[in-house]
Amino acid sequence: MMPPFTLLQLVVEPADMRLGIEGLSAKIHARLQRSPVEGAAYAFRNQRSNRFKVLLRENAANCL
Repeated sequence: MMPPFTLLQLVVEPADMRLGIEGLSAKIHARLQRSPVEGAAYAFRNQRSNRFKVLLRENAANCL
């Protein structure tokens, strides 16, 4: 469960849903010039926008 103070950022560009934590973290770093450990949660969608993945940092670990 996401803490109520977490900032959720929707990544508009479609993502390959086969990507894991490392691949999605690399997308955040390359496209947004941000670190995935800054405390925000990032939502990724697939090409058809019928699936989402959310990457967030919780208790010093990344969660997908």
